[in-house]
Amino acid sequence: MNKLHSPVILLLAGLLSGCAINGVGIGFSLDETQNLYSQRRSIKGFGVHLDTSASHGGLTIGALSTELICPKAQPSHHLLTQAPAASPWQVAAFQPEICQKAQISHRSLYGLALDINPYALRLVVGLNQQHLIRVKPGESLTLWYDNKKTNPGEIRLYTPLTGVI
Repeated sequence: MNKLHSPVILLLAGLLSGCAINGVGIGFSLDETQNLYSQRRSIKGFGVHLDTSASHGGLTIGALSTELICPKAQPSHHLLTQAPAASPWQVAAFQPEICQKAQISHRSLYGLALDINPYALRLVVGLNQQHLIRVKPGESLTLWYDNKKTNPGEIRLYTPLTGVI
């Protein structure tokens, strides 16, 4: 019976502190934004979180911080000459189909996670941090990182439209 105390206590603590599905629920905050070039979904919180998305599915118990950025398709000739102008992030519903070609994801987890998705089938225990760039075979991705004082840390992603030069 002693061997079961820790997982049971962790599960009860998670349930009492927060419970959410895809960032919607108690103890978690969901932030979905878009600009002209990209869309972003951030989920932060503590408790039990179930992610049902095809690319990031899984169950997490503990502290979780995730961010997913997906590019919108742009004609290639706009990307070859100069970095596009920054555009403000605005609240907008997240569109998972945009993430089919390419995505950048960040996840920081402290607790227990069961990942069940096309990229990973695993059990994670403890502290785990991931920074991933995924590009579907046959696709391309352009990333601009703004390191100026006016817009520090701004990331703009693009996937060129097929057949457009």
